[in-house]
Amino acid sequence: MTYRAKSALLSTAIAVVFSTGAFAADLPVRGPAYRAPPPAYSSWTGYYFGGNIGYSWGRASTDVSVTGFPIVAERQDVDGAIGGFQSGYNWQVGQWVMGMESDLQASGQKGSTRYILPGGFALDASHKLSWFGTARSRLGILVTPSVLLYGTAGAAYGQVKADYLFTPGAALVSLKDTKAGWSAGAG
Repeated sequence: MTYRAKSALLSTAIAVVFSTGAFAADLPVRGPAYRAPPPAYSSWTGYYFGGNIGYSWGRASTDVSVTGFPIVAERQDVDGAIGGFQSGYNWQVGQWVMGMESDLQASGQKGSTRYILPGGFALDASHKLSWFGTARSRLGILVTPSVLLYGTAGAAYGQVKADYLFTPGAALVSLKDTKAGWSAGAG
């Protein structure tokens, strides 16, 4: 080996020896300490309450007849915003969850139709669902500790209002009634 080759080899070896110390000082910074995920639901038993807002579509119908002779048969689409509150209580026994829930909703669902009658008369018919609610029981099974597969059924009730305006002459007939029925669902 020549002097030049020996000198180059020695300077390379010195550079390697002294540069490895610099790598040791630049160790990567550790990330944040590991934290366990939040605990799974321990029980679904207890009270709950909440609010909701949404939009609803429906159909109103009025059928008036006298001894089997139809006088009026009317159908209207009624839709609008709804919103309200619900509350309930659940009991969990093993993987089974049973409960009771009640809700009350304000409704902006409405619809109207204009009928042109012979002789220049018109009939404006409007229907509105003012409010409604349900009272239901529920039975479900836990698929995972936080996912419930359930069925629900119970009573439904609400106030419907119908207005009929005859023109010319502006004779107004208003009908208001609280109706009751049933409700069923799954989730």
